Amino acid sequence: MTMPDDYLQYANRRYGMDHDRYDWSMLSARKPVAWPNGARVALWVVPALEWFPLDMAGKPFKPPGAMQTAYPDLRHYTLRDYGNRIGIFRIMQALERHGIRASVAVNAAVAVRYPSLLQACVARHWEIIANGQDMDHLHHGGLAREVEQALVANTLNTLRAASGQAVRGWLSPAKSESSATLDLLR
Repeated sequence: MTMPDDYLQYANRRYGMDHDRYDWSMLSARKPVAWPNGARVALWVVPALEWFPLDMAGKPFKPPGAMQTAYPDLRHYTLRDYGNRIGIFRIMQALERHGIRASVAVNAAVAVRYPSLLQACVARHWEIIANGQDMDHLHHGGLAREVEQALVANTLNTLRAASGQAVRGWLSPAKSESSATLDLLR
């Protein structure tokens, strides 16, 4: 099966990046990255605190980690919830042992459902990164701008109020976004 000629065509398609948020250049033409103190490697630890609804719509697609079997998919739900109940605390202990602070990507639903979990991150001076409302509210090209704007505003307002942080970072659920997502975050 062949694809139609216009399959990869969209409004901002051009050589380089499809936006003008920063100058584009070939990697080979850039100066080497210089890390502080002459370090050769940088490490950024970003655990994700995500909430997967038990009755996910899965539209426009199911995110990685979505429920797999017929409702109620308790087997997969409890596996996802393990990270919020146990896994994250093991990660916290390991990072503390090595003196590493993380940035944590958090769904707004986690802040509402598990406020003590968010506070455990704040107490460790972790940066809170917004990770959308929950794992069933994906940002995508078919989403009306007003709907996406409400999702972004609700997510940021919820996380800012719950954490006391400015919350400037964003990582969309399932790393999905529309062509408007970045503009809505300004």
